[in-house]
Amino acid sequence: MKYPFIFICFFTLLVINLSSCKKNENNLQQSGDKIEIYLLQDFAMIKGKCKIDNSTIILKSNELISNDDILHYKLSDHTMLLTNAAIEKIRNVGDNIPFCLTVDRAIVYSGFFKPGYSSLSCDHSITIDPWSYQLNEININLGYPSSIYLMNFAGDDPRENKLLIEALRKQGKLR
Repeated sequence: MKYPFIFICFFTLLVINLSSCKKNENNLQQSGDKIEIYLLQDFAMIKGKCKIDNSTIILKSNELISNDDILHYKLSDHTMLLTNAAIEKIRNVGDNIPFCLTVDRAIVYSGFFKPGYSSLSCDHSITIDPWSYQLNEININLGYPSSIYLMNFAGDDPRENKLLIEALRKQGKLR
């Protein structure tokens, strides 16, 4: 009589344990591919250009925009939909403040926050206007002012980095 009771208790506990296991809703823990935007602690510029030498970048310890703050990314026009909290964070960033977009803390590209009121052009870097957004979508531009430099941007477009695109795709954030 003792053994059936122990068996029933063991079986009940096993069923409860298995049914209470949560599916990991954040697949990032398994696959990596965390996309984040950091401000920079230290960096050097490439001589004669408005461009950061990525090999010199030291990231601040905490991200400005976390992976969870990025809701989706439209590849067609390089806009990123952010949470309200993320928009509030970037609103407080000033002119010509350097940033870096990373995937699992590996640098994908660097650039500058360039509000529309800035009088300084920047024709060799990615730029984000922290005040130019609609419905929490920010534009990630080639140069500043982007309308002038879009056709003349030198080099590959780092916004279409394969590591970044694959991370967005894995997360279901690519539009």
